[in-house]
Amino acid sequence: MVYSFSQVLPIHSQSDLQATLNNEHRLEGRQMRLLKVLLVIATLSVLTAAQVAKVQAPLTGSLVGKVFLVTSGGDLKQARFAEVYVLSGERAKSFKETAIAIQPSDAQLRREAHPSEDADGIVAKFACLKDRFAKLGEVAGSAPKATQTDEQGIFQLKLKPSTYTIVVVGKGGQNYAIWTGDVTLRAGQPSTMKLHEPVVACYDVLNQ
Repeated sequence: MVYSFSQVLPIHSQSDLQATLNNEHRLEGRQMRLLKVLLVIATLSVLTAAQVAKVQAPLTGSLVGKVFLVTSGGDLKQARFAEVYVLSGERAKSFKETAIAIQPSDAQLRREAHPSEDADGIVAKFACLKDRFAKLGEVAGSAPKATQTDEQGIFQLKLKPSTYTIVVVGKGGQNYAIWTGDVTLRAGQPSTMKLHEPVVACYDVLNQ
């Protein structure tokens, strides 16, 4: 038996071929749309993850400070339970200007270094120092107290990233004192500061 070629292979009409091509194009179109959808989903997932990370990122900086003074005899006295103030902007500027303005003259320093031996002389020296102490304390106290030191003279703060003037008001041993220092805090980065040289200090001769 002899078979013709047409009997072995089916003959597709032009319309059949066109339909097949149309089906393939539609399939490719659906695949492309699906791919685009997947790309959009992936992009949104990445953006969402980035936004979540941004929200969860620490928005504050942490500060640990230690406050103390060293007496003329060489003893270290922690500022136990002292008040800590955080100043910035105009308050910080005012505090620094006041600190400069109240610095005693050389003559005052000589008189305070060698007061008269009578009670009136001792009280006068104490009152003079307390006056300078009070002026600084008034400026610092215009801001709400941020925290206080512990019995070791240590304090901790969490603040928005910025530059601050830290002011500590209290006593180191029998010495009334005010300490101050500037610090710049960055988000998520811990900072430390050590305050050991009071901007003003006076010995509490009345409560010995």
